[in-house]
Amino acid sequence: VRPMGVANFTAGDLRRWAAHKMRNAYDPNASRDMPVYSDTTRGYTGSGQIAVGDSTKIDVTYEVVDASSLTRASGDLQPRDRSRGTSDAWIADTAARLDPAQLMHSPTADRGAPIVGPDSVIESGNGRFGAIARAYELHPDRAAAYKAQIEAAGYAVPEGVTRPVLVARRTSDLTSEQRKQFVIDAQDSGVAQMTPTEVARTSSRAMTAPILGRLDPTQPLTAEVNGGFVRAALAGLPRSARNAMFDAGGMLNKSGERQLREAVFARAWHDPDIIEMFTEADQGELKGLMEALGQSAPQWAALKADIEAGHVRPEMDISGHVLDAMRLIASARKLATREGLSTGKALAELLDEVDLLEGAIAPLTTALVRKFWKGGRAANADDVASFLTRYAEDARKAGSTADMFGATTPRDVLRAIDPTTFAKLPENLGDVRGFARPGQQAVPHEGYDTGAKSAEAEVEDAAVRDAVEAPTASLQRPQIDPAVEALQADLAQAAADMGDHLDELKFEMADGTATSFREFLADLDKDTTAIDMLQGCAISQGGQ
Repeated sequence: VRPMGVANFTAGDLRRWAAHKMRNAYDPNASRDMPVYSDTTRGYTGSGQIAVGDSTKIDVTYEVVDASSLTRASGDLQPRDRSRGTSDAWIADTAARLDPAQLMHSPTADRGAPIVGPDSVIESGNGRFGAIARAYELHPDRAAAYKAQIEAAGYAVPEGVTRPVLVARRTSDLTSEQRKQFVIDAQDSGVAQMTPTEVARTSSRAMTAPILGRLDPTQPLTAEVNGGFVRAALAGLPRSARNAMFDAGGMLNKSGERQLREAVFARAWHDPDIIEMFTEADQGELKGLMEALGQSAPQWAALKADIEAGHVRPEMDISGHVLDAMRLIASARKLATREGLSTGKALAELLDEVDLLEGAIAPLTTALVRKFWKGGRAANADDVASFLTRYAEDARKAGSTADMFGATTPRDVLRAIDPTTFAKLPENLGDVRGFARPGQQAVPHEGYDTGAKSAEAEVEDAAVRDAVEAPTASLQRPQIDPAVEALQADLAQAAADMGDHLDELKFEMADGTATSFREFLADLDKDTTAIDMLQGCAISQGGQ
């Protein structure tokens, strides 16, 4: 029995069609016919189709062939370098734990059964095919599981086939140029790639305290003595990410060095804005300071690891104040650009600013700003790096929990390094402000499961509603000095007295017409151009 109008219907197709019919029999909302592909503006992937990249789709038929009948792609049809040691390591690792379910049907070209052209050249999935072939050679249990999965999917293994491989044979016609583009587009997983900042932060999470314990921060990351740290740190990354970090000889390549350096930076300096500035933003005047943070990052990562392991007292970590100082300098640079000031002038204004909620900037942050910004410009990068490196190293020693007395404080360490800058630093170093972005809140990992009706959402709604409906009198108002209050009252009375004579006070305009002050002020209120000019003069005067 076969459905009408379907040619070359195999036994496997019949079983799948029957299962589809039975499934629909119990689902009153399901379609009573086999899925039919219908094109739309964007186009959905239909039965017997595979999506390639963003918008391309190809028609395929699935069949079982012997591994010996397939040809691995080369030249223009192979965008990947399969001769690299990292590629072979990936194939060996994948073969040893071959997952047959991931090598069956797939709606996208970057996974599932290998895609082959009419000439049996593998157009997508050369690595997957390599893992299957390696499993047949070295891992008979995985090969047997793969073969069983093929048969369970409804495909009979043809007679004489000893190493069966399920392939998606392309039936769509492609020109030579289209075929070359197809094998490139087939590498796209359709998943948005992480930004350098996201990669750095994600990679830094793999650097646990025990792993960082293998790091010798006094030596370059690529030094032989840090080989154990590098291997342990990268072991926590996805295999696909590790593959791109090594050269053909199995050594860490330039891209790998950069990613590892950025991951260590993110581990040492945890602020997303600072990490973004280091990894991908235009650093401008702050380039030297960012380099200093990068050079000292291994020592600070080691300090944090020692604190997490309980070897160093937590108060020795002043990285929050360091980041506050950097954020202040970065904010000054933006303010200077916007207001037409020098960065030094803008920085002085920010240091004098008192936040109504958080108060004045912490004494340690202020001292660090003056350490990092001297003579109207950023301090020498090497000097800042040397200072930060020495503090981290000395703090690890002076803050040791093995010290029975534990009397040394961060202030003591800072004064020993630079007695001039930190001479007047008080015992209370002040709180870290953080300069959080307005309205930025942590998103809970759980909750809000039922959307607006979630208990969590209702609590938040109630809080907002209470805040909006609260009477104005209940709002906390800043205290006003009595002298200021009296002066305001005098000015208000003077304005009222003058108002009685506005009609009497007259003067002559440039065109010779006479007008009263009241008429003049009324016209001025309507003159938006004049108002804008007056406001501009006020801003410029404030910036002098």
